[in-house]
Amino acid sequence: MIYIIVLLLILIPVIRYDFLKKTKGLKIWAFLELLVLILLVGLRYRVGGDTLTYIDYFDEYPTIQELFNFDFSSAQFKPLWYVYNAIIKFIWNDFTFFQIVQAIIVNTIVFWFFKKNVKYFFSAILLYYIGFYFYFNMEILREVLAVCIFLLIFRFVQEKRYVEYYLFSTIAFFFHYSAMIMFIVPILYLVKNISWKTTLITAIGLFLLLSAVDISPLLVKLLLGNDLLNLKFESYSSLDDKSNYIGLITIIFPIILLMIVDKYQDKENEGSPFKNLMFLYVQLTVFTAFFPAMFSRMSNFIVPFYVVFILVSIEKFSFKIDKSIFSLRGLAVRLILFWFIFMRIYSLTKDTSDVMLGTRYYNIFYPYYSVFNPVTDAQREQFVELYKEID
Repeated sequence: MIYIIVLLLILIPVIRYDFLKKTKGLKIWAFLELLVLILLVGLRYRVGGDTLTYIDYFDEYPTIQELFNFDFSSAQFKPLWYVYNAIIKFIWNDFTFFQIVQAIIVNTIVFWFFKKNVKYFFSAILLYYIGFYFYFNMEILREVLAVCIFLLIFRFVQEKRYVEYYLFSTIAFFFHYSAMIMFIVPILYLVKNISWKTTLITAIGLFLLLSAVDISPLLVKLLLGNDLLNLKFESYSSLDDKSNYIGLITIIFPIILLMIVDKYQDKENEGSPFKNLMFLYVQLTVFTAFFPAMFSRMSNFIVPFYVVFILVSIEKFSFKIDKSIFSLRGLAVRLILFWFIFMRIYSLTKDTSDVMLGTRYYNIFYPYYSVFNPVTDAQREQFVELYKEID
């Protein structure tokens, strides 16, 4: 029920400010939404799959004093994750406090990113809530810190400030290995504007190549390079033995729609700063079809940009009260938005009976309990334990 209440709270300013174009109280609504989204995840009690794992780990993490004698070379996680936790434990050694700090950092940066890059800010927050709010805030607690660094520093690529960009990319990598994807982003921008036709042809070619040739040993050697990351790769890749072809369909269909939009693009609107990132997102999705967990992790870095890209397209073609609403172009951008929402809802509701009979993915987030009502959900606890065994 609380998730529905928050959804309705988010919908109100979408209608008031993005559709009706009101201005009074806009900043108050933005702050209220940020506060609600921080408190919802900051005050949760044993909600989220990875959250349960990190609760168990938190007490075992070294304090600031213990960091000096800590063996980072054999540690399970990247060094800065331990430093980050040690700083939080120094301030207040309590996991609820950790959740609040984490929620403030993640959601403040996401809000800032949308505010800087999209006109329809509240619509972006709505897509964030539906699409990846729960995943970012309750699951990928380590990786999302690296994602947030990427959101903050992407402007360095646009400004050709490559030294600063690679410095912060290295910091991100020391939070989570998936940040290695950040190192190739400036290379993509050596090409001014990658067309959707090129994106589609490359994706199809890559899919055919991966279908014919097993490149996993090469990937391990080129991308990972050490035994610990090798084990991590094998662990993530073994999460799903079946090729995730549904994932491929989820991105190929929007590409075709975006090609339609691009065909009618006005000259003044050409060259979106995120278009080359969309090329990367598509190719990562193809890789995800063959190495699901490994490359879906890297795709997390691009999802916020994808949301902005969708909304910018809608801003140009769909929110205008003119004949474009009824055109093929206007229909295409609406279908892109619908497809994004549909696939995100599908992901949340997918059947997980292969892990635990009678469960769906949303069971790791629902039912919700807070620190003011600290109930341990037996089904969620068992589900997460079984999932760990598969992992």
